[in-house]
Amino acid sequence: LFHSYTDLCQPTSVRQPRLLNMYLIRCNCERCQGIGQWKEVESALVEGNKDFSEEDADVVSTMIHTAQKISTNFIDGNDTDALAREYNVLREALSIQKQKLGRYNLERYKTECLILNVTLLQGRKEVLSHAEATVDFLSFVCNKHHPLLLLQKQTHLQL
Repeated sequence: LFHSYTDLCQPTSVRQPRLLNMYLIRCNCERCQGIGQWKEVESALVEGNKDFSEEDADVVSTMIHTAQKISTNFIDGNDTDALAREYNVLREALSIQKQKLGRYNLERYKTECLILNVTLLQGRKEVLSHAEATVDFLSFVCNKHHPLLLLQKQTHLQL
């Protein structure tokens, strides 16, 4: 197979059941077997510092939900106050994740993507650091020819 039928940013424990349930595919690629570099990738995707408690996860989840409500509740796409509020909430959530989760943790990457979108909309100078973080994550998790990685690299170059 040369097509990804599932999100490669997900760990094998998530991808395998989805492939089997949705497509009746039992994948035995190197990644799914945890061979070579992929063993490190798999552990990094779910790695978290022991200090990241269930309470921390709830707080971060609430913050992200709050940020998403801010963005869906404003009608005018030029509402800079709403974008600023959304950015601040996401930045706070990301700060907690950076302190307590591994560099290649999937939840941390998802928050980076959300904050990247807001920084792009606002034209903030921080956009470059968030773009670099997403490219770094995808470079680690995907092979070098994956379309999502290539797209993020192109976006990064245009910034």
